[in-house]
Amino acid sequence: MRYYDIQSHPQGLGYIAIEYKDSARTKKTGWKSQNHCSQELCETEVNLRKAFIRKKEEQSK
Repeated sequence: MRYYDIQSHPQGLGYIAIEYKDSARTKKTGWKSQNHCSQELCETEVNLRKAFIRKKEEQSK
């Protein structure tokens, strides 16, 4: 399972979403969203990422 966290951009330029491998959010997967001006747009990109991962997992079965 993957976990996502929406954070303020480090330079204060909006928001980014970061993907983690664990619920404690200590092990990053390396994926992060584009910089967005609102949290809702980050949530949309996270949902697209989840759909992409689900599709890849189904193809590998």
